[in-house]
Amino acid sequence: MPAIILHKEYSRKEVHDIFSPDTRFTQSSGSWGLHGIIKIQNQPGDFVFFVSFGQHQAGHTFDEWITEEGIISWQSQPRQSFEDRRIQQFLHHDEWKNAIHLFLRTRRSINYTYLGKLKYVTHNPTREKPVYIYWQLMDWPIPGDVLSRINLRLQPADMYRRGISQIMEPVAAHDYQSTSFIWHGKTWNVNRLSLISQVRDWIKRGLPQEATRHKDWYIDVDGQRISPKWLFHLITGAGYNEFDAPQARGKLAQIGLYSIRMTKEDRVVITQKVKRDKPNKDIQTYVPLLENRIEAIQKILVGLDPTPSDDVLCDWVHFCYDFGLFSEGQLLFSLVTAEQVNPWYYERTKKLARLCSMRSVAKD
Repeated sequence: MPAIILHKEYSRKEVHDIFSPDTRFTQSSGSWGLHGIIKIQNQPGDFVFFVSFGQHQAGHTFDEWITEEGIISWQSQPRQSFEDRRIQQFLHHDEWKNAIHLFLRTRRSINYTYLGKLKYVTHNPTREKPVYIYWQLMDWPIPGDVLSRINLRLQPADMYRRGISQIMEPVAAHDYQSTSFIWHGKTWNVNRLSLISQVRDWIKRGLPQEATRHKDWYIDVDGQRISPKWLFHLITGAGYNEFDAPQARGKLAQIGLYSIRMTKEDRVVITQKVKRDKPNKDIQTYVPLLENRIEAIQKILVGLDPTPSDDVLCDWVHFCYDFGLFSEGQLLFSLVTAEQVNPWYYERTKKLARLCSMRSVAKD
């Protein structure tokens, strides 16, 4: 396959000739000549997105944009729901295994510009037909001359956060009904609307310190970042030493409260650590790798991805300890089978997991 050049302009035919040279291209017809979502032949799970800002289709106007942090708000075809097979592929997209290539134009009279690959961030679980998905541009930032050439105006970062906060708005009847999760053998029925109203009351009165104390993930309520652990504590009354952050996030997700991962700007501690450890390297080389590793760990812990080998799990425990992800390190070690790991390495990892447990409790 010919090399594809980042930030270069391409027509639909040129993109077709790169990804599907053995098929026929017909202008304004067929998948490559007309569609916005195209499956790449012989590459399962890989797609090309053609996006035209301000497009209208079937009575729907697409409200799509890119923020200053490289988050793109993207909408599926108006007919697609969560049950759609491709939508499910997008919601479980793993940028380590598959690629979604974004070609974007800001008006119909110009060619598309290749903006690189996409990484799934989150989606709005209350809206479908179309489905609203937030992606991270992996090749970020876009140079200023390219922004000017394609007339792309970046939106403030809080556009994304405001969009995420809408996830918690009562837009459907099921928001007024109780949903539930099971914890410690008990079923906890939660009225999501009442819970969010309770949090809003806390915000007005003044949140306790533990409500705003979080590390990598938070839940957005009207622009206020809320600790998932505090929210879980608010529901169950459990002590903070009885559960950890990944468990809290998992249970909250079951009732439709989805945690948001900290942005690149917020990862100051991790960035500084990498800079100390690798003083002669370009810091921008390491931050995406670290974020990808953290994302992979989170997917394992919430059950979205299969568990890797025991040796890899031990490696990741060491990683979590090094970068202060103590709760995650403790949980990863619980998945390790001792007999499958070199005894010396297992004992060393066990000590780090014990330290993770101690520091996790101390931190909370």
